[in-house]
Amino acid sequence: MTSSSMQNNPENIKKEIMEKSFNRVYKNEPIEALKEYGDYMMAIALGISNSVKRSNLIYAGGTQMITVQLLDRLINKNLRYVYSTKYVYNDSKDLIDELSNGMFEYSSPDFSGINGMNAYEKGFVKEGAGFGAAFGMASIYGVEKVYKSILDVYNSFL
Repeated sequence: MTSSSMQNNPENIKKEIMEKSFNRVYKNEPIEALKEYGDYMMAIALGISNSVKRSNLIYAGGTQMITVQLLDRLINKNLRYVYSTKYVYNDSKDLIDELSNGMFEYSSPDFSGINGMNAYEKGFVKEGAGFGAAFGMASIYGVEKVYKSILDVYNSFL
């Protein structure tokens, strides 16, 4: 279940497809659901999580990582957080709330005053992996350092 970079996410269509497929395969056999609907990244992430059970591994991203987190809980019995951004959360609240078991954190960056990055604020970009990880780390190391790094990189392209 991947999100859309379109301003209006067709979540109702995706939810209908998800429910049909999950009712057929998911409920009793999460490994079979992964085989039928997943991709190699999901299987690799689950393998890594299983091999580092005692670590503080976190996932960063959006609806695909929420799906990985759910499968990790069902298959490996691991409880991992997913870090993302308000852009992803606001786009797929219902799905994230339903699947995440409350183990989802998101940051609320504000790029409204930065030309070229205000597409995030307008809903055209819903990136969660890079910014999700960056702002997850910022909650540990400080938000100002992350904003400064983002602005430095952005300004280097101008």
